[in-house]
Amino acid sequence: MTVNKTGHEPDQTSKESGPNLGKSDAEHKIAQECSLDPAKIVEVHRRIESGEYTVNARRIAGKLFDLESQLCILDQPGTEC
Repeated sequence: MTVNKTGHEPDQTSKESGPNLGKSDAEHKIAQECSLDPAKIVEVHRRIESGEYTVNARRIAGKLFDLESQLCILDQPGTEC
Protein backbone atom coordinates (compact mmCIF):
# COMPACT_ATOMS: atom_id res chain seq x y z
CA MET A 1 0.00 0.00 0.00
CA THR A 2 1.27 3.48 -0.87
CA VAL A 3 0.35 6.66 0.92
CA ASN A 4 0.32 9.98 -0.89
CA LYS A 5 1.54 13.29 0.55
CA THR A 6 -1.80 14.08 2.15
CA GLY A 7 -1.55 10.95 4.27
CA HIS A 8 -4.57 9.27 2.70
CA GLU A 9 -4.61 5.92 0.98
CA PRO A 10 -4.87 6.10 -2.81
CA ASP A 11 -8.23 5.60 -4.48
CA GLN A 12 -8.82 1.86 -4.85
CA THR A 13 -11.35 2.20 -7.68
CA SER A 14 -10.31 1.32 -11.19
CA LYS A 15 -9.37 4.23 -13.41
CA GLU A 16 -10.54 2.23 -16.41
CA SER A 17 -14.27 2.80 -15.86
CA GLY A 18 -16.79 5.38 -14.75
CA PRO A 19 -16.04 9.01 -13.94
CA ASN A 20 -12.38 8.26 -13.18
CA LEU A 21 -11.67 7.74 -16.90
CA GLY A 22 -11.77 11.48 -17.65
CA LYS A 23 -9.77 12.25 -14.55
CA SER A 24 -7.10 9.80 -15.60
CA ASP A 25 -6.86 11.45 -19.03
CA ALA A 26 -6.60 14.89 -17.43
CA GLU A 27 -3.97 13.70 -14.97
CA HIS A 28 -1.97 12.19 -17.82
CA LYS A 29 -2.11 15.44 -19.82
CA ILE A 30 -1.08 17.51 -16.80
CA ALA A 31 1.81 15.15 -16.08
CA GLN A 32 3.03 15.53 -19.66
CA GLU A 33 2.78 19.33 -19.62
CA CYS A 34 4.30 19.71 -16.16
CA SER A 35 7.24 17.38 -16.54
CA LEU A 36 10.41 18.72 -14.98
CA ASP A 37 13.88 18.41 -16.47
CA PRO A 38 16.26 17.77 -13.55
CA ALA A 39 19.29 18.91 -15.57
CA LYS A 40 17.59 22.22 -16.37
CA ILE A 41 16.67 22.73 -12.71
CA VAL A 42 20.28 22.16 -11.66
CA GLU A 43 21.54 24.55 -14.34
CA VAL A 44 19.08 27.31 -13.38
CA HIS A 45 19.95 26.86 -9.70
CA ARG A 46 23.65 27.13 -10.53
CA ARG A 47 23.03 30.32 -12.54
CA ILE A 48 20.96 31.86 -9.71
CA GLU A 49 23.64 31.04 -7.12
CA SER A 50 26.40 32.51 -9.31
CA GLY A 51 24.41 35.67 -10.12
CA GLU A 52 24.25 34.85 -13.85
CA TYR A 53 20.47 34.43 -13.99
CA THR A 54 18.52 37.43 -15.28
CA VAL A 55 14.78 37.91 -15.17
CA ASN A 56 13.01 38.98 -18.37
CA ALA A 57 10.22 41.11 -16.90
CA ARG A 58 8.59 41.68 -20.31
CA ARG A 59 8.34 37.90 -20.92
CA ILE A 60 6.88 37.29 -17.45
CA ALA A 61 4.34 40.10 -17.90
CA GLY A 62 3.32 38.67 -21.29
CA LYS A 63 2.81 35.20 -19.83
CA LEU A 64 0.77 36.62 -16.94
CA PHE A 65 -1.37 38.57 -19.39
CA ASP A 66 -1.95 35.41 -21.48
CA LEU A 67 -2.89 33.44 -18.37
CA GLU A 68 -5.29 36.16 -17.19
CA SER A 69 -6.91 36.20 -20.64
CA GLN A 70 -7.37 32.42 -20.57
CA LEU A 71 -8.89 32.57 -17.09
CA CYS A 72 -11.27 35.32 -18.18
CA ILE A 73 -12.41 33.28 -21.17
CA LEU A 74 -13.01 30.24 -18.91
CA ASP A 75 -14.88 32.37 -16.37
CA GLN A 76 -17.08 34.18 -18.91
CA PRO A 77 -17.28 32.22 -22.18
CA GLY A 78 -18.57 34.21 -25.15
CA THR A 79 -17.68 37.64 -23.76
CA GLU A 80 -14.84 40.05 -24.40
CA CYS A 81 -12.46 40.36 -21.48
